[in-house]
Amino acid sequence: MEKVTHHSNVPLALLDQHGQDISQLHSDKAVNDYQQIQLDSTLVRLSTSMGQAERIKKTVFPPTYAFMLTTFIYLFLAIFSISIAESIGIWQVGLSTLVSIPFILLMRTAKVLQDPFENEPSDTPMTAISNTIELNLRQLLGESPIVDDSSGDNPFYTM
Repeated sequence: MEKVTHHSNVPLALLDQHGQDISQLHSDKAVNDYQQIQLDSTLVRLSTSMGQAERIKKTVFPPTYAFMLTTFIYLFLAIFSISIAESIGIWQVGLSTLVSIPFILLMRTAKVLQDPFENEPSDTPMTAISNTIELNLRQLLGESPIVDDSSGDNPFYTM
């Protein structure tokens, strides 16, 4: 942890440390050439996935996107209400409300889903995915998991 905490991109520093560890394992003859190639290939795929996730996270939706979406929805609903006003009379209020609800909900859903890595309930559960991967790897290494007493559901592991 001390080696990576001062880096501005901790995941990249961890990948670099993994690469160094794999190289050291190969030098120590703990892994053969084939195993090293497979481990390096896994690191490359992990790096690619990490880059894709970072690009998604850093994609900025310009304020004009939200403004245009809101404007077009309200413009459509106003035109819709005006166009049906004469044909159905007072029922126009109820029908306009029923038609507007899906559009408003869709707009709100788009705002919530545009940033999937903020640890909100509707986001990609990155912490849970990471904890599951860590648990599986530690079990493969024969390490025993213990549970943090403060919350009861966060896995921490002995080394």
